[in-house]
Amino acid sequence: MTEASEGVAPDFWEQAGDLLDRKEDANFLENYLLHTSALKTYHDKSYVLNINARWGHGKSFFLKNFAKQLRRRKHLVVEVNAWEDDYLEDPLLTVLSAINKTFKQNISQSEKAKTALKSSLATGGRLAGTFVKRLAVHQGRRHFGSAIDAFFEEEADTEGKQIPQEEQSGLEQDTKEVLKERFEKLANAILSDYEQEKDVISEFKQSISDILNKGHLKKGTQAPVFIFIDELDRCRPLYAIEMLERIKHLFDIPNFIFVLATDTEQLSCSVKAIYGNEFDADRYLRRFFERTYSFAKPPISKFVRSQINSRSIDLSRCQLFGVPTTTEDEALEAKISFLSKCFEHWHCEPRDIEQCLDLLDAFIAGWQYHQKNLPIQLYVLVPMMIQYHSERKLISLKDLAKNNLEDERLRSLEPRKQGQNLIINGEFSETSGGYSKIKPSDASIGTILSLFSTAGEDIWSANDGAPKVAWQGAIARVYSQELQILYGGVRQGRAQMPSVILEYPDLIAQAGRLSRDVTPQT
Repeated sequence: MTEASEGVAPDFWEQAGDLLDRKEDANFLENYLLHTSALKTYHDKSYVLNINARWGHGKSFFLKNFAKQLRRRKHLVVEVNAWEDDYLEDPLLTVLSAINKTFKQNISQSEKAKTALKSSLATGGRLAGTFVKRLAVHQGRRHFGSAIDAFFEEEADTEGKQIPQEEQSGLEQDTKEVLKERFEKLANAILSDYEQEKDVISEFKQSISDILNKGHLKKGTQAPVFIFIDELDRCRPLYAIEMLERIKHLFDIPNFIFVLATDTEQLSCSVKAIYGNEFDADRYLRRFFERTYSFAKPPISKFVRSQINSRSIDLSRCQLFGVPTTTEDEALEAKISFLSKCFEHWHCEPRDIEQCLDLLDAFIAGWQYHQKNLPIQLYVLVPMMIQYHSERKLISLKDLAKNNLEDERLRSLEPRKQGQNLIINGEFSETSGGYSKIKPSDASIGTILSLFSTAGEDIWSANDGAPKVAWQGAIARVYSQELQILYGGVRQGRAQMPSVILEYPDLIAQAGRLSRDVTPQT
């Protein structure tokens, strides 16, 4: 057995962007699976591990790079995307095809090895044919029964002609009896072949074992074989269940390790869709999984970074005024840091963060001032966004600034202790316009929102009396920028000129009406 801890420096994890430290999970599971599969308990059967994580938590990324790590160890790795072949009637063909492809790439060139592979393919084909035949009988009996009834109903109504009840009943009965007899014969033939089918399954398992254990693989390739199955929870409920059944009963082969990545809660819903809401789906799934491994809750900053990367959220349209950055990378880091601190400050769980980032993504995509290069102010948007996610109701910037919130997490927008500011740690300098240094202690989020609210009623007057130090001056510059972009710096009549920032609540609500659910709650 190869220990994952010996000589492993899988730099490819970092190169692939392992933002959630999934490399540590891979190293642990490699050692665990190799050790467990070598135990006497699994000398005559396979091992099935379920990786449980919600969408967006890196399951597919993990499987892809875990497979790469195992291949570097000279293990055979079969990769199956169940969702891609979900249109097929039976998942057996999907798994057989993937195994066949991997074996072909790794079989030795000896005649015995080629013969063993052909034998495996032949028995696999016979096995698949048996299940296709059984499915055809089932579908035929189900569909022909209703088709016959429809035929007689249609004939009875054609051109007003009525078939006498006695003739209709006799003809219908005779036809049904003939078809029933045919199907019964076919069913009896399948039942009579039951023992032969068992022999085919046994022969198939033995042919796979021969390839693994009799030196038919390329030199250096070692058992066990890892079969990774992804996206199972996205499949049709019946297809997902049949995939589990096939794995457990047809591929229960020594030196086979199945690793399934699922959102197990969603998979449970698929089971209940077939067997009913009262069915114990968790107990049912435990029949198939030896163990379930759940990813640890990641640090918020790493989780936010991972989510932004996986969703390709364009933060370049957003602005953190007053934060000195010289490169795009520095600006991005500052924005991710701010988002992370906000989510941490308000004790958001990963599910809350996902949904808030959905809101942010939709807000950015629907931002109507993008073509005018007017940036979105994250200092204002993020607290509003979190509040809307929590309460699902509109609240004005003015009310938000007054801390007029029902959610306990959001009532206090002030730093949690003296000298600790939610926005920025350390001093920074306003490099443009001659502003002097502003200390983090000069303003909290609540203070900044209040200043934005007051000055936002009329951005033409935002500069009136604003000092050139501290946050008032910095906010005045934001509104001056907006005035220049939207109005060319020219006052439009005598009326007040409110900032587009005051439109944020309505835009957030519009973004919130987009949902991943087909029938979202209102």
